[in-house]
Amino acid sequence: MVIRFSIMLISTLLFTSTVFANTNASLFSAELKNRTVELGKPLFLTLKTTLKHPSLKEINLQHLNADFVVEDIKSDFSKQPYTQTIVLKLYPRKTGKINVPVLEFDRHRSKPISVNITPAIDAKYKTRINIQQPSLKKIIWKKEALSVYFDIILESDIVALSQDETLINGMSIKQLPMTSSKIEKNGATRHRLSWQIKPEKSGLSNIQLSAVNLVRDGIQTHRFYPSPISLEVNNLPVYLPDTIPVGDIKISTLYPDNLIFTKGKTYYTTVTVSSDYYSPNFKPMITKFTRSNENIRFYPVEEFITKAPPQHSTSEVAYRIPFSVQKSGFIQPPNFEIKYFEPKSGKLSLATTPEKTLVTLPQWLIYVLYLMLTILSIRLLKYFYAYLSRKYYQYVNIYQALKIISKANSSSELINGLKYMAAAEYWPNNLSIHQKIVRWESLYKDMPKITTHLVDLQKHVYGRYETDIDSIKTALIKLCYARKPVFRYIKI
Repeated sequence: MVIRFSIMLISTLLFTSTVFANTNASLFSAELKNRTVELGKPLFLTLKTTLKHPSLKEINLQHLNADFVVEDIKSDFSKQPYTQTIVLKLYPRKTGKINVPVLEFDRHRSKPISVNITPAIDAKYKTRINIQQPSLKKIIWKKEALSVYFDIILESDIVALSQDETLINGMSIKQLPMTSSKIEKNGATRHRLSWQIKPEKSGLSNIQLSAVNLVRDGIQTHRFYPSPISLEVNNLPVYLPDTIPVGDIKISTLYPDNLIFTKGKTYYTTVTVSSDYYSPNFKPMITKFTRSNENIRFYPVEEFITKAPPQHSTSEVAYRIPFSVQKSGFIQPPNFEIKYFEPKSGKLSLATTPEKTLVTLPQWLIYVLYLMLTILSIRLLKYFYAYLSRKYYQYVNIYQALKIISKANSSSELINGLKYMAAAEYWPNNLSIHQKIVRWESLYKDMPKITTHLVDLQKHVYGRYETDIDSIKTALIKLCYARKPVFRYIKI
């Protein structure tokens, strides 16, 4: 009897458990048709309940955020009229075996679902698409710029990456243009999207950037979500004003390249301020540092020139400032300074321009210097012209001498050539052969044979002495070459 009662009790409990389980499953369930999908492709999770209240859209989906991004929630009215149904569009964050976790709705729970996320594949080349991104969990200061990136590596170098604007309250997020670079190791191409994030308020922040769309041949093939960014934002020291720049600030000046500045005359200097983050409204208060003194006077800033650096990853602004020097001598203009908060040290820092010395003279003294320089330049030009004229005269006469001597067949033609050679030395035209011999001996002591040949020519002319014309020609040609060696390479 006792045994029979025990069997009946166990059977009743098992039946009650089964009925409760089936009833619980019918009250709330989760279904996933496709359990294998590429990274960058969506999963569609269907949630159903037979409960009329509360609304299924109020379900807590926090447990999905670890491995998935819930991009869209749609109601499905095609099911039974007394059933609430919603479809979640999920994008997985990583590859491998992962679970759709247990979801709870009005104290009813769904079952976990195992899914297999395979690597993304380039459909055109049938090769793997690799994703690289840093996992950021960082402590930064308020208004400090943080740079993050998302890399897509694949075989093709002709792709496009697009993204919707990410809007988060209390965060300034600037998307930078896409860059592409070849990887030497395997020849693949790294396509990078970058962002600059600047928190506008302190506290803990979890940032989920918008999806990155991979577009090939005008068609979106994949959609990737960057890893979430966890930031702990510290407040700036209370003594800092809101206008103080935060980050690495550099400042430089460009003065006119004049050697001498005129006292009282207006000139322009360009002061350039740059920062390590991009901001279209970057205009630090440089005007408060343009303070005049007894040596130099600064006037109001005339214009701002905002420059657009490559990739828009930094900010740069230039100020065109007029000034005039009030005293003569060696003047050092005051340095331009910018105060900024340096995040690494957590302290207030000062960026300053290097020292510059300006040489300044009165207007009348500069006119005197210009006059003296003009006179000196004219004299130098005169001497230079005379030098060139002399050289030209020498070359012309040596050329004529070579032309006559090389074709000479008689002593009279040789003597005619000697006249041009003497003219090249600026000697008198009526010198005898003997006088020319004496002068050439003093000029060319390393050519003793020329004297012998010229003596033979003198004997031949005045004493009817027989001599070898060709040997005299050769000696005179060598003498011309010694005077102007360039004629060795010119055909006469």
